[in-house]
Amino acid sequence: MTARKLRRFDNRGQALVEFALLLPLVMLLLIGIIEFGRAWQAKQTLTDAAREGARLAVVGNDSYTVDTVSLAVKTMLKRAGFDSSTVAITYPDGCHFTTCSPRWGTGYMTAVTLAMPHKFVALHRLITLVTSGGTVTLRSTARMRNE
Repeated sequence: MTARKLRRFDNRGQALVEFALLLPLVMLLLIGIIEFGRAWQAKQTLTDAAREGARLAVVGNDSYTVDTVSLAVKTMLKRAGFDSSTVAITYPDGCHFTTCSPRWGTGYMTAVTLAMPHKFVALHRLITLVTSGGTVTLRSTARMRNE
């Protein structure tokens, strides 16, 4: 009778079964944190590059052109490890550089907008269900006033 009671309360495999049930959820959470951390880092780099482009755009140097600003932005992104050829650089308010139009003078705002596709690597199939192609477009706009 004691052997029968022991078998009824034997729970040696319970922890292993619980671990096997929870492991996929914990791994999905951990990989999700890493993937969104990578996306956040890419967004921050894009924001820094947009700020640098806007700063160069408002500096009172007449030799700076749209090409100078674009090259500086792409160089900054390339140094951070991103593919700078996929970055779209626009000037939503119109560019106020020497090649587009004369400088408007002190007090006018100049904006630089960057857009870059970001591909999720580990969660690619899951993100594909939500987005088109598993990529999202990261955007950042920096505005600075001409001094």
